[in-house]
Formats: sequence, C-alpha cells, structure tokens
Amino acid sequence: MAGKGRQLRGRIKSVQNTRKITRTMELVATSKLKRAQDRVVAARPYAEALRSVLADLVTPELAERFPL
Repeated sequence: MAGKGRQLRGRIKSVQNTRKITRTMELVATSKLKRAQDRVVAARPYAEALRSVLADLVTPELAERFPL
C-alpha cells in the first residue's frame, strides 16, 4: 500500500514539473511574439516611405511598358 502512495506522489510531482515547464514556454513564446510585433510596427514607416518612393519612380509610361 505504501508503494502506491509513493507512486502517486511521484506522479503528482511529475505533473507539477510539466506544468512549470509549460508555463515557462508560454512566457517565452509571449515575449518573442511581442518583440516580433514591435519590430513590425517599427518597420511600418520605412515600408510606407519605400512604397511612396517606388510609386513616384513608376510613371504611367513605364507601367504600360513593363507591367507587374
């Protein structure tokens, strides 16, 4: 009977450890996602400026000769 209690305590400890690892992985993933979102937001003005410059370079004549 004592062996079953020990097995149960071991199983409970294992589940608790797995829960801690999973929680840590979630925190790391959340942090990485936030960083990636911040980079996208920071790059937006540059992308808009590039789009504007390219739009100014493409004249209707060029667009007609070299359609995308």
